[in-house]
Amino acid sequence: MNSAGQASQTVGQGSQTVSVLHQIAAVMGLELKKTFLSRRGWWVYVLALAPVGLALLHSVSMGHIRWRGHNAGQDAKIFAAMFQTYFLHLGIFFGCVGIFTNLFRAEMLEKTLHYYFLTPIRREWLVTGKYLTGLLVAAVLFPASAGLSMYFMGRHQGAAWSDFLMHGPGLAQLLAYMMIALLASIGYGAVFLTAGLFFRNPMIPAATSVQAFTTEAIVTHHSGPISVPPNGVHETYQFIPMKGQASFVFDVFEAMMAGAPKVGKSTA
Repeated sequence: MNSAGQASQTVGQGSQTVSVLHQIAAVMGLELKKTFLSRRGWWVYVLALAPVGLALLHSVSMGHIRWRGHNAGQDAKIFAAMFQTYFLHLGIFFGCVGIFTNLFRAEMLEKTLHYYFLTPIRREWLVTGKYLTGLLVAAVLFPASAGLSMYFMGRHQGAAWSDFLMHGPGLAQLLAYMMIALLASIGYGAVFLTAGLFFRNPMIPAATSVQAFTTEAIVTHHSGPISVPPNGVHETYQFIPMKGQASFVFDVFEAMMAGAPKVGKSTA
């Protein structure tokens, strides 16, 4: 009797787990169709695709203008500055603001959230389904954007860039950037999903974090590293494969201007 009872209990727990997974999958499917395949989130895709466009523009322009001493290492440094400046502090940050804060806030404003509560689904599974939906979108957009941006950044180098990626440290750096983008999406997503529940205006927590970013960039550039309030991305810095000497905001300009006095048109 005891073994039969334990078997019955195990079967019941298994069927309950399957039911929960089905409910979460149903929420994810509905949210993908309703929110992320609509026109309302177009600007999130612009944030994700913008660095890819910039990397392509850089590669095309460098195909017509050669900087003396400009090599694969310089392109890797430029992308490192772009990643630390744009992806971590702007692109992924505001992209997650747009993705995760609207998961509940938009339904509250449109007064459609109660439709979920009329279904036999527990609230924790509803939150889980919505979070996983936002994370799926962010995990596809931003790591892919980071990978494509780095690939196109040095594409004008030709065989040298291919050798840097396949036989040098380039592939490991590319995978590290993609993993960091994923980790940032996970962390930002949890923060802004919660912010969407407690703040009527999601720009309040966003503006607070932007102020911390700006203070860190300016003070670090002029005074060296100091202790600043954590802004949510410090934990990912240890995984960044290449760090600029300057602060994030100014590193892009320093890297790009390093060869500016020696710019000359190709005679080939």
